[in-house]
Amino acid sequence: MNKIVDMIVEQLFERMEIKGREMSEEFIHDLPTDEEQIEELGLLLKYYERVEDYHRAANIFSAIQKLKNNK
Repeated sequence: MNKIVDMIVEQLFERMEIKGREMSEEFIHDLPTDEEQIEELGLLLKYYERVEDYHRAANIFSAIQKLKNNK
């Protein structure tokens, strides 16, 4: 009886591991590219500059620079 339970549990964990890998691959493919992130952050930067929220604008500018340096 214990062998059967062990086999079932082992098969369940194997299936969960396979499903987890598949989900990870899908997630990685859905991530925006650095260029897309830079473009969106650029729009956000312009907004913060327009509403004179310079603290947030500086943070966004820093994030853009980090993305550009990763290339």
